Amino acid sequence: MVNAVFTESILLIASLTIAGIFASMVISKSSAVQSLFATQTQVQRDIMLTNIKIVYVNANANNNIVKAYVKNIGINPIVSLDSVDVYFGELNSLSKIPYNTASAPKWIYSDSSNTWNPKQTRELVITLDYNLQANKTYMLKVVLHNGIADEYIFST
Repeated sequence: MVNAVFTESILLIASLTIAGIFASMVISKSSAVQSLFATQTQVQRDIMLTNIKIVYVNANANNNIVKAYVKNIGINPIVSLDSVDVYFGELNSLSKIPYNTASAPKWIYSDSSNTWNPKQTRELVITLDYNLQANKTYMLKVVLHNGIADEYIFST
């Protein structure tokens, strides 16, 4: 009889220990899932509240300067200005243009403000290492840090 009580006590302690370990694992994993969900929600919110529109591109044949006017039509300000990607080239043959390098090709903002506020239009000045050709179709694509993009097709 004493052996049975002793055995049952050991089994009870072991099952309570296992239940406690299992509960702590479930709680720790649920907080990790909750943190991941909160982060993903914040990323999706940023994407939904950010948007741009290329309003106009000014480029002439036999010139290597392209000026693009891009408007922030989203609700969020854009603060990662150096992480904006600019692609330019003939239609279906785009190349990434590096930001503010020493030599062409390169692109810069026409002003030095660090924030691109909603409803604000920024001028992007692209300096190419070649002259644009007459009667060609070109494309400009601007991509923000979170993947929001707009493109503009024009002919010279």
